[in-house]
Amino acid sequence: MIDRNPHFAKEACKNAIGFNSIIAKNKVVELIKGEYPEGKVDFFPNTSDIIYLRNPYVENMYISLNSYFEYIKKARVAELIDIANCLGAKYVKIVYKEEVKRFVRTAYGNDDTDSTGKAKNIGKQKVNVSVSSLKEIEVAAESTFPGHNNPVRPNLTYFKGDLDVEQFIDHQFGSNPTTGKSFIFKYHQGNDLSLDAAAGIDAVLGKLKIKASASVRSEVENENRLYLSYEIKF
Repeated sequence: MIDRNPHFAKEACKNAIGFNSIIAKNKVVELIKGEYPEGKVDFFPNTSDIIYLRNPYVENMYISLNSYFEYIKKARVAELIDIANCLGAKYVKIVYKEEVKRFVRTAYGNDDTDSTGKAKNIGKQKVNVSVSSLKEIEVAAESTFPGHNNPVRPNLTYFKGDLDVEQFIDHQFGSNPTTGKSFIFKYHQGNDLSLDAAAGIDAVLGKLKIKASASVRSEVENENRLYLSYEIKF
């Protein structure tokens, strides 16, 4: 988001609302504040920031880089709560969990035997084995509701296309709906920023000499380790 038209002296650019630029080998759209059509593009939380990222789930919405990751997290949690409400749940709990890897050195024997069954070579080998576990890091939401027996199919935005969530909703509208369900799924989805895209944004920030508290790539790496635990009771 830029304050003024840098090409105002050029007749062809006199009434431009923005420009396509290449910064650090990345395509960037530069919009001039106050010149773009209001009402057609939404900026969150306002237009006072410099860098905005496209919301991959909502058309024509852009989120300030400073708010982007937290906004998406809160929107996902809010949608999971809305799903519970629409389906008539009485209780819902949403927990963020982080994948933790540790390396364990394991020793094992390697026995070779001859035709008589006698061991002819006994050796010991050590290998490093990666073991993963999930650690609870934050209870994002825990709510109770009166519950109801008239389920309404929720409108999905942030979980549209998520197989676990959509199959669960379909099951609740079947002949034998569940009275409770718990499942865990990866937080980072296909529509979210990739590591390559995040590295490109970091390159743009560096070229523009814009300092950030953390790199965009590190934020995406953190997301790749996150899981959501979803517990719902009817």
